[in-house]
Amino acid sequence: MSTLTRHARGARWATVAVLTAVAATAVTLPASAAPNPSTASVASVDSEDLTRLCRDRLPILQARAAHLIDVIQGGPEVAGSVEWLHAQADEAEANGHPDRARLLDQRADRRATHVEDITRVVEALEDAAATYCADVA
Repeated sequence: MSTLTRHARGARWATVAVLTAVAATAVTLPASAAPNPSTASVASVDSEDLTRLCRDRLPILQARAAHLIDVIQGGPEVAGSVEWLHAQADEAEANGHPDRARLLDQRADRRATHVEDITRVVEALEDAAATYCADVA
């Protein structure tokens, strides 16, 4: 398995992990609450857990998401970026490997779509930080 495949898979799992961490840690419905999402309560979250989330986890997740966007949108000199994949595809085509070139171009196109997903995650993290971390010291 190539490094690029693992990187793409890592980006996908990082997105899922970020969304899961925010959803599972920041908001917990009380046991007596109706199944209405607007009744979410931070009061049911342990204050130590909330402090740890706001102080330790959110900055790490935000930095990881920002790094993924930087890599994906990097130039041809940044390994794993969309432009780098297109450059690799051009090189494969020039060396007589049209199938590999096609696969690399498809991978680059797929990777470019991850930016929107990761941007949504960054926005969700910023919303969570503004909502739940404003009062945390």
